[in-house]
Formats: sequence, structure tokens, C-alpha cells
Amino acid sequence: IEEEFILYIDADMLLRRVVNPTDYGARKGLVITEHVWYVREGILNGLADQFIKDADARERAKGTHGGYYHLIHFEDAKKVAPRWLYYTREVRLHPERYWKDLPGSTLEHDIDTVQKGAESGDVPWISEMYGYAFAAAEVGLEHSFTVGGGGVLYGDDFLTLGHPGPIASHYTLSCQIPSVEHY
Repeated sequence: IEEEFILYIDADMLLRRVVNPTDYGARKGLVITEHVWYVREGILNGLADQFIKDADARERAKGTHGGYYHLIHFEDAKKVAPRWLYYTREVRLHPERYWKDLPGSTLEHDIDTVQKGAESGDVPWISEMYGYAFAAAEVGLEHSFTVGGGGVLYGDDFLTLGHPGPIASHYTLSCQIPSVEHY
């Protein structure tokens, strides 16, 4: 591959402008990503403790809570990708590590995964976001976060915030445009 950087985005996103890595200060070892409050909360709630063995990596996980998109150096992507898949799989296959009432669980209380609508025993659909956070912490990547629409806004937010537009629009759980018939 000739490119130095990769832009990973969720499948339910639309790019709104050109993304030039130098405009964001991207470099090897530093990932540019959107601040995702609920991934940070899940990590702080103790989820990382259940999956990351190394204490230093668990501490670093507190700063790896990005998501929706990652502007990442190609060499860093090669380093983090196998571990990202590994941790995503672990979070999906071991809900007993965050739900106390499942067979094999040693927990005294549930760990809130901050998954909207999750019920006891559910595996979070944001498992890959936790997988990335844990893998990035393990391999030692740093992060610079875009916040409040600098990188991503949900489709409805453009209407309510009057925002000129971020890097990408994220069409997630719902998106409604007034005066357009919904199906």
C-alpha cells in the first residue's frame, strides 16, 4: 500500500469533506478519533479490568475511548488490528465478565457497558469499540480526540445545532428530517 494513513469509519457514516492527515496532526503512534463518552464510561466502570491483563495497559485504556472513525498510520493499523479483533471477540464471547448472573461469572455486581437498551446477558453492539480501546491500550497508541462535532455529528444534530458540518455524518439509531415522509 502506498498510503501512509488509513481512515477507518463506521459503515453507517457519510464523509462530508476531504480528510488530510496533516490537517489533524496525524502521525505514527498518534490516532485521531472522536471522543466517545460511553466507551470511556464503560472502561471506567471496570470493563477493561475484566479483559486486559497488564496493569499499565489497563491504565492506558482510560485514554483510548475513541470511536466512529480512526485516522491511523498504516504501521499502527497493522499493529493494532489483530489485537482489536481478539478483544472484540473476547468481549462478545464472554458476557459473564460484565454480567454477574451468567454461568461462570465471578462478579459481585454487573459492570455497566453503557449500551443503550441493554438487558442482563446482552452482548453490547459496541463490542468492537471496546475491542479497539483495549487493543490500542495494549500496543501503546496515543490518541487525539475531536469533540462536539469536530469529527462526527449525528444526522439529526445538524438541524438542531445549526452546525456547518463535521468530517462525517453518523446515521445510527435514528435520523429524521422534518418534512420528509418516513418509512
